Amino acid sequence: MKLAYFDNFAFAIEGKNGAFAVNPAGKDDKLMFSIFTVKDRDIDLKGNFLSWAGEYEFGGAAVQLFALATQELAAKVVSEDVRILFLPTLPQDITEQQKEVIGTVDLLVIFVQDAAVWKKFIEEVDPKALIPVGPQAEKLLMEMGAANAQTTEEFSFTAESLPTEQTVFVKLATL
Repeated sequence: MKLAYFDNFAFAIEGKNGAFAVNPAGKDDKLMFSIFTVKDRDIDLKGNFLSWAGEYEFGGAAVQLFALATQELAAKVVSEDVRILFLPTLPQDITEQQKEVIGTVDLLVIFVQDAAVWKKFIEEVDPKALIPVGPQAEKLLMEMGAANAQTTEEFSFTAESLPTEQTVFVKLATL
């Protein structure tokens, strides 16, 4: 499976069963996820704009949108036995029900606006791999002891290739 970053927390995910892009976008003060199909790196902009929690299927992956707070959504994507959690904002006071939905996270993708507040959440979730993007992504990597993480254009991985002992930190270049 491959994951690439397109800026503004938009990502393309390519797997054996298909490809799609996710992009949280705001509209009328509500956070929505737009999900597009991808073929040969071309994004079909006739996407699905989802502003409510639910379970969906795109590009051969199961996508679950769930609310973090009043107007915030997160996406959990399961494809090829890899569980990816996309968090465009830091969850505030996570409930037990939300913890159950989050469950085990193989790859955590976060938009970092304040590095200091993310560290505790990351340690709690304990992902196998972490991809931070946003204005304070570099600062978070330094605080997590991963300032030397190499920048790459895409992150290629399988369920078997992700580490079991220690979190891998990934810096994705914007395509």
